[in-house]
Amino acid sequence: MSLPLLIAAISTVVLMVVVIRTYPLLITVLAKIIFGKFSLRYLRTHKKFFGTSPYGYCIKDDFINHIASFFMVSGNKPKLKTNLPVLFGDTRFGEKFGKIVKNTHKLVCLNATNLPQFDLKIAGYRSEMFENEMKTYYFFANNRFFMGEYSFKLPDDDKIKEISTIIQKKYLGEEKVADVDFLIVHENQAVLSVEHNGFHLSIKYLDLSNDVLSHSLNSFWESKIRKKPA
Repeated sequence: MSLPLLIAAISTVVLMVVVIRTYPLLITVLAKIIFGKFSLRYLRTHKKFFGTSPYGYCIKDDFINHIASFFMVSGNKPKLKTNLPVLFGDTRFGEKFGKIVKNTHKLVCLNATNLPQFDLKIAGYRSEMFENEMKTYYFFANNRFFMGEYSFKLPDDDKIKEISTIIQKKYLGEEKVADVDFLIVHENQAVLSVEHNGFHLSIKYLDLSNDVLSHSLNSFWESKIRKKPA
């Protein structure tokens, strides 16, 4: 074999080795560029080749656990009415995923998955409220914001009482409930849930004013409940 042909053959082999070794990275980078760094396609591609998501997970359990406080309401759990609209800070329900992520500080976790009823995304951030560190989660159905959550880890009894009192005073005025867990509803079909599971104090704000989304959430809940063994 002549020297030029040998060099060409070696170069071809080296190029093939480089392409094979860098193929996962190239495909992942292309997915990020084409579909976006927060897209489900990019997250799935990254996990396929590298075994993990490029972001931390906001939740590691089933999404159903995060809406259970709204759908699985016992008769002992107070459900109170308010004249004040239930709002998640300054973020409007129905806002697009891209706008919220763009206008919010550094994202620390992200979940994205296809549910039969809609595409779900959850974006999480570290923040502070009531002089306590917490995590703020934004939940999106088909890239539209429908639920927000403030989560406090291991708050003591005094802090739980303080936060509960502030929320009740804001939405209920002079009306008070002694229970740690309760719901507050408004005629705009937004619901506020306060719940302590022994490890986290969770304050969730769910918008049910969109009939299509409300139906989808009910459908998701019922489908998961039916699958549970008796």
